[in-house]
Amino acid sequence: MKHALDFLLVIHVPGLNKQIGSRQFSAILCDRLGIPLFEPDSLCPFCKREMDVFGDHAVHCTNEIGLKFLHDLVRDTIADMCYRAGVPARKKVDLGFLTKNGTSLRPADVLVLNWDNGRDVCFDVTIVSPFGGSNGRTLEGGHAIRDAVNRKNTKYLEKCTA
Repeated sequence: MKHALDFLLVIHVPGLNKQIGSRQFSAILCDRLGIPLFEPDSLCPFCKREMDVFGDHAVHCTNEIGLKFLHDLVRDTIADMCYRAGVPARKKVDLGFLTKNGTSLRPADVLVLNWDNGRDVCFDVTIVSPFGGSNGRTLEGGHAIRDAVNRKNTKYLEKCTA
């Protein structure tokens, strides 16, 4: 497909910590070539979860590349952009939302004050694997983000609308 290998043309900028590791690159390359990377029923050496044979899990294992770090970097960048633009914003704001069983939901990643006609707006940063979210192996993009949006809407939309 057009632009399918554009990731190979990305300029390496170590200061932004935006490079992928050799393990992730191997998984992506094997995925593109349709080469199994792992034996069936293999376990991830970092988090001990079951691996798929094509290594999709290896690309986004939270114990190796630190999705939490990437999440926090994106969240902090959005908050910093607001600060530099003079827009009042706060990070990690507890909105007081509760789950059905009464436990507290995670705080909003970024709360922008008085943004939309005087109303506050929350940003929820979600990092997804481009390979996840489908009930089968597919090269069609967008499954992971659509599933993440549906999950977040189910979890928060009714509470935020109210």
